[in-house]
Amino acid sequence: MKYLVLMLATAMADMTTPHIDTPMTLPAQELSFARDVQPIIANRCGACHNERTVLPNLQLYSVARANGYRLKSVMNSKRMPLQNITGISDIERSVIKAWVDQGSKK
Repeated sequence: MKYLVLMLATAMADMTTPHIDTPMTLPAQELSFARDVQPIIANRCGACHNERTVLPNLQLYSVARANGYRLKSVMNSKRMPLQNITGISDIERSVIKAWVDQGSKK
């Protein structure tokens, strides 16, 4: 009985402890611009990349797809958003890069 209580306590502690060394993984599903990428771009890049600026409006599928290589390069280098002012996460960067790698599906 004592062993069972110890085992349960260890398992519960393990469930609440964040695993920082666990690698980030993306869903195995195919990513789409409308469902997965556009919301990230709208929230994290849209303040500068929109129809009111001279910068490419990355919120449009055609523009994001045409700039896929550049978009991936920027996500890898972390040059944008400037000083990460919008707080884009590494997971969000990975989603954008994976979308480009998968062929930039709509």
